[in-house]
Amino acid sequence: SLRLRVQDIALYAGLDHAMLIDFTNLAMQTLFLLGLGIIPVLCPLNFWFGGDAAGDDNLSKIGFANVEIGSWVCWPTAFYVWYVVIVVEYMIFRAMRSFMPLRYKWLKEMPAPRATTVLIEELPEDKNKEPDIRKYFDNNVFGHKVVKDVYVIKDITELMIWNAKLEKLKFQKERNEATGAAAQSLVMNGNDTTILVQIRECEQQIAKLQADMDGDDDLNTTSAFVTFNGPRAALIVLKIFSEDDEEEIVASIPPTPEDILWKDFLVNPDAQRIREIIGYA
Repeated sequence: SLRLRVQDIALYAGLDHAMLIDFTNLAMQTLFLLGLGIIPVLCPLNFWFGGDAAGDDNLSKIGFANVEIGSWVCWPTAFYVWYVVIVVEYMIFRAMRSFMPLRYKWLKEMPAPRATTVLIEELPEDKNKEPDIRKYFDNNVFGHKVVKDVYVIKDITELMIWNAKLEKLKFQKERNEATGAAAQSLVMNGNDTTILVQIRECEQQIAKLQADMDGDDDLNTTSAFVTFNGPRAALIVLKIFSEDDEEEIVASIPPTPEDILWKDFLVNPDAQRIREIIGYA
């Protein structure tokens, strides 16, 4: 596996996995080059000629903490700082040169509908309905029909609660079957019913919620997946409404379906901004 090329990993495991392996190799190679200056040069200088500033701290004797103020050993350390800058910059730019062709290839070969779908976030309340989103892109942005499908993300908080109950009941049923126990009774909404009956009730409630959500625009969030007629329109939207442009909406390449974290779409945008400000502080 050590002989595998990044291109081969990207072909069979995907670009993300290939980049993870490539990043690991980049880190190991960079640390190896940086260690060439530290271990055979700086560590002996700090230990033998630093001036014993570390005192009884034996672990610091090979480090810069063992160098006394005004020692000539400070000069090799200063030159090594620039060595670190040059090596790291060279390694990063070299990795970027090998990454960009893979990135372009991945974008060109991206299959539909992912190649033509864009994740739209921070939609205003008056534009988070399917007809409004279609009108916005068809009329206001392009001036002609470019939108093929619109999938507005719904607030599924209540649905998630019932799904959690259903999973819990199914787990209880499987455990009873595995232990050979008879169907036991659980309490839900104040009524004693068998697990099978509760599972049936949960499934019916989930089906009802799903049907109600499809036609209820009040449950629309501020995010939607918009599929365009071609990749060119999707690329234009990504360029116009990138996060750096500070437009009223934000467009980004959607993740693969299995990587989507639906709970993240239920976070209030204003609350998220406050969390980000607190995190930066």
